[in-house]
Amino acid sequence: MKIKHILIVFTLLISLNVSSQERGDLRIGAFGKVSLFDNVMINQYGVNGEWFVADNFSLLYAYGMGTNANGDITAHINTALFLLPFAASYPPAVLGVLLISEGISYHVSVNEFVEVAPYLCPLGTEINLYEEQDLILSGSEGVNLIFKQFSPINKLILSFNFGSTVIYRDMNALPSVGVSLQYQF
Repeated sequence: MKIKHILIVFTLLISLNVSSQERGDLRIGAFGKVSLFDNVMINQYGVNGEWFVADNFSLLYAYGMGTNANGDITAHINTALFLLPFAASYPPAVLGVLLISEGISYHVSVNEFVEVAPYLCPLGTEINLYEEQDLILSGSEGVNLIFKQFSPINKLILSFNFGSTVIYRDMNALPSVGVSLQYQF
């Protein structure tokens, strides 16, 4: 029954005739988010981007810095960056590694100015989040509520994020909220 529900919802989403985004669009911006980790609020700020590879489907990229519960500097990067040393001797491979996204998102237009975009990002890495381990693989999932054309600058986009980051080591889920300001090219 559960699989049947998932297939029906997936089919409905795919069949919707929405004009959210078109293939080739690019959004680049800055983000800020707060996650709850061991009852401590952890702030993170950085740059993010979306590249629409098909109508309504985008590849997600995010790189951030913040502080952990002890006040030490932390960072969030795409796990694919660990492939760069292996690709360094062949420049086209470097470009290929840089194009590997952290995750995907599907955009559904509510109206001309609002989008809802659930996302899944399985290829994250947290640096210095835990004291005893410098690198930890992570994933995140959630939904973005996106407002377009909210300012005189037509291509400026404001996005509110609600989700969680899952630390694969112990399957610890860190709830998070955030905001992003992007420009669409």
